[in-house]
Amino acid sequence: MADYEDEPEHQGKLSKYNSGVAQIYRLDELWRNCHLAKKNGNYLNWKITMDSIWSELIRDLDPEGKEFKKYDLEYKRFLIECYRKQNNKNELYNVMLKEESWLGHMQNSLGKGTAYEEDADSYMDN
Repeated sequence: MADYEDEPEHQGKLSKYNSGVAQIYRLDELWRNCHLAKKNGNYLNWKITMDSIWSELIRDLDPEGKEFKKYDLEYKRFLIECYRKQNNKNELYNVMLKEESWLGHMQNSLGKGTAYEEDADSYMDN
């Protein structure tokens, strides 16, 4: 251990606590706000809330990685589509609904959403 005497005490240590549970609570609150804004027809608030969900989800992705780039490209596609259709509320609603659904699937794929349990038969097939 003499080799490490000059290193700061905290270097190389990881917290045994993380913000995973807090993030799940934040996401749940954001989803509630998202549904409320949609229900009330508040498109701007709905969009801002979906952007907040996006911000929560991308934290766990490497900004240089393939997964981040794939999701980022998809999200930018939604932003462009929303911008183009902002004058037609019916079209805009459909694009935003598609975006909301996509965000939910992204959340699940990152392990922060719905958890599925396999039954014994499905488990054995894998």
